[in-house]
Parts: sequence; C-alpha cells; structure tokens
Amino acid sequence: NPAQIFMGDGGAYFLGFTLGGIGTIGVAKVATTLAIALPFCILAVPIVDMSAVMFNRIARGTSPFKADNRHLHHRLMRAGLSQRLSVMFVYALTLWMGSLALLLSGSPLGSAFLGGASVFMAAVGWEVWKRVRRFANMQRSANGKTTMPGAHPTRGTSEETSIRDRPPRT
Repeated sequence: NPAQIFMGDGGAYFLGFTLGGIGTIGVAKVATTLAIALPFCILAVPIVDMSAVMFNRIARGTSPFKADNRHLHHRLMRAGLSQRLSVMFVYALTLWMGSLALLLSGSPLGSAFLGGASVFMAAVGWEVWKRVRRFANMQRSANGKTTMPGAHPTRGTSEETSIRDRPPRT
C-alpha cells in the first residue's frame, strides 16, 4: 500500500504558510508562548521522530543526514505491524496532537475533537499493542524461548508439547 500521491512544492508551501499564519494570528489573540507552541504541537510527531533519529545518528557517530531505517514507521514495521497499520498509528498520533493544539488554542470544539481523536487513538493503539505482542510472542517461540515462566526450555508447557517432542509409543 505505498503512497501513490505525493505533496509537491505548492502543497509544502501552503502548509508552511498556514502554520506560519497560525503562529502570527495567534500572537494577537493569545499569549506569545501558546502562539509559538501551537504549530510545534501540531507538528510534534514528525519533529520528535526526526530529532530522535538525528540524535541517534550523532550518538552512533554517523552523519545526521545519512538515511537509515530508524524512523518511527520503520520501527513499527520491524515490530510486526503492517504498513497500513503503521501509517494509521502515526496518523492517529498526529491527529491526537493536532486536536490537543485545537483545545489549547481555545477552540469551542477543541474538547470534542480531542475526545474523538482520543477514542480513535485508543482503538488504533489497542490494535497496535495486540499485534506487537503477538509478533513478540511468535519471535520468542521461534527462537526457542518459552512464553510462560516455569515451562520446560525446549518442550514448553504440556499444552505446547508437539507430537515430535513426545517419546515414541511402545
């Protein structure tokens, strides 16, 4: 499900202008700190993702501009999520942060948007948690590690013992 439509320069300029306008108009209506914080709140997910990846690259001694697979969506896919669910999780997180910015800006519908975004985030987060947990359990069992404490290290629990692990019948 790779993206087939990409934003061009016009779309990027429009988004930048809009966020700049939000910051400028916000100065006249609310405290300066909040007016500056709102665009950062809206863009929190990509800013935090990019910053974390760049700091990680610097800590490893590589160029912060060298491409790698350490961004959030790559990590989610390595954790066993499909591309669609990874993108849905990032979108849900971004929607939640944008709704929080609406609430902080004093929008009359800010709390309603945040409530709806919270429900959506909880549903997507629950699905992500289930799939990551299932994938981790599959990885543990593939590596020969048991998932239940006290189980036999090679045979697992009595319920998990396969036919080939049982002694032959005499």
